[in-house]
Amino acid sequence: MNRKIGCLNGAVLKIIAMITMTVDHVGLILLDDYRPFRIIGRIAFPIFAYLLAEGCFYTRHKKRHFLEVFIVALVCQIGYFVAAGDMYLNVLFTFSLSIPLIYLLLAVKNKKAPAPLFLGALALTVALCILLERVGVYFDYGFAGVLLPVFAALGNNKYEKLTLTAVGLLLLALIMQGNQWWGLMALLPIALYDGTRGKVRNKYAFYIFYPLHMVVIYGISMLIC
Repeated sequence: MNRKIGCLNGAVLKIIAMITMTVDHVGLILLDDYRPFRIIGRIAFPIFAYLLAEGCFYTRHKKRHFLEVFIVALVCQIGYFVAAGDMYLNVLFTFSLSIPLIYLLLAVKNKKAPAPLFLGALALTVALCILLERVGVYFDYGFAGVLLPVFAALGNNKYEKLTLTAVGLLLLALIMQGNQWWGLMALLPIALYDGTRGKVRNKYAFYIFYPLHMVVIYGISMLIC
């Protein structure tokens, strides 16, 4: 019998991640990189990464899932370029690289694809991130951020997923340093995840909230400057 262990469903985790992400962006944009807010914000990305891995496992519409993330990433990036004028690629582009890797990993687990194919795709993805950084194009959280959801997807049960997520967060912190060590705080709410989506279905909430909250924050920043 599968027994739920935890008290937070996926909907609650997503809300926690959206709130802490908003705090992070307020601290970055409106409060001149205010460190306490940036520390709180480190909780958001690991939760989103973990939920992405869960979503890849359960979705029956893999192509649509990828396209939804990629299209929202593209729309947001156009806004970022207009507002900031740089090519720092937003976190949904990071996840757009993670998703195909997770699908390929799941195919390997189900013996529908050879392991060397996944390893080759993994190496190619890391190489792409590094090469793009050398020409001034950066994925948010870099290649370690791309790999974090993949670490979670490697696990076969909750404890393995949590342990591998911790390993991925340590790699991310070692590479990025600074406030990123506080990302380990996200392991607590992730550990409390009960494996269910929750009664409130908010599949598209993040896709709407992500660009909307950035528009509001940038709008406020222009008004107060």
